[in-house]
Amino acid sequence: MVLHDSHAEVLALRALNRFLLSEVLAVLQRKDVAYVSPFVCFCNVDLNQGRENLCPHQPFQIRENVSIWMFSTEAPCGDASMEILMGEKEGDVEPWDKEPDPKEMLQGRGYFSALGKVRRKPSRGDAEATMSKSCTDKLTLKQVTSVLSFPASLIIAPTENAYLSGIIVPSTRYSEAGFQRAFGSSGRLASLQTSQLPLSTQFRPFKIAVLPLDFEPFPFAKADTARRPTKAGNVSAVFIKSLHGSNKDINETILGGVKQGHRPFENDPKKPSVVCRLKLWEMVGLIIACIQEEHSIPAETRLELLRTRAATNYGELKATALNAHRRAAKDIVTKSLGGWPKNVGDEAWNLEPDACFSC
Repeated sequence: MVLHDSHAEVLALRALNRFLLSEVLAVLQRKDVAYVSPFVCFCNVDLNQGRENLCPHQPFQIRENVSIWMFSTEAPCGDASMEILMGEKEGDVEPWDKEPDPKEMLQGRGYFSALGKVRRKPSRGDAEATMSKSCTDKLTLKQVTSVLSFPASLIIAPTENAYLSGIIVPSTRYSEAGFQRAFGSSGRLASLQTSQLPLSTQFRPFKIAVLPLDFEPFPFAKADTARRPTKAGNVSAVFIKSLHGSNKDINETILGGVKQGHRPFENDPKKPSVVCRLKLWEMVGLIIACIQEEHSIPAETRLELLRTRAATNYGELKATALNAHRRAAKDIVTKSLGGWPKNVGDEAWNLEPDACFSC
């Protein structure tokens, strides 16, 4: 019910997954007047590439004429932004040698000489260290697993256009060396070009589009601290446009991982954001219930999705067969990057009883 990461790039990706799931649900639920989504459709791609006796694939895909781009006013935190951070330190743009503390598994913004490494989310100096990976690292992972996060990845197939086509950044927030090292085909994941990734997954480096110098700056972008000192806020905003006829846009203000006005550790059913794991699973549960009545979807796919409903907790759900390829691909990527300690101990929370889902 609580978001562990409220950085803009991560919230945008979670919001996109929620949006795509809402489009799928609209297609399945509107039986009176059939809804044709401009973004998703029933899967018509052979993800098994003609091979037989392989596990069923997801019933939906993103339409082939859709491409996904991310616009950010800042370089993503982590390895891609290290040169920019160094350049802001009074003109000292060269990394310096300093060995990372071996007691710390992940570095934040320190140890500038350790380029190409997996880093944790930057935080205040007195904050407890976390295992939350930087936005650079999470976006790097998406170049193999696609923008589809779990559990949306159970429903929507990782076809070619489910991957980010590119990232758009202002020229002042772009370092060619940093971005190419973090995301380029010859960068940190260069070895994946010859690795045997699981079926239906590929290494798809995205493009970097740099805005011209005369592009009008975003009025609320982080100010030049030399001209106007600023203090970072701890509030995030999430907006999701509704395009399937409901006219119910989603506007949320997030504070402490929950909707503002609620406390993270209270048992309050109103506190969770629509992009948290619980709410995304509830939506997927509704979709699975509707799919059981959709006989145009192959029987083996419907059966495999029905089996996911037998999972009693989130960890069991992620271990289901439909998630096997994604899980294996993620393991290969994190091993290639090195130094990617896993978050453990937060997947044992119970799922709602099966009876709560009905189409």
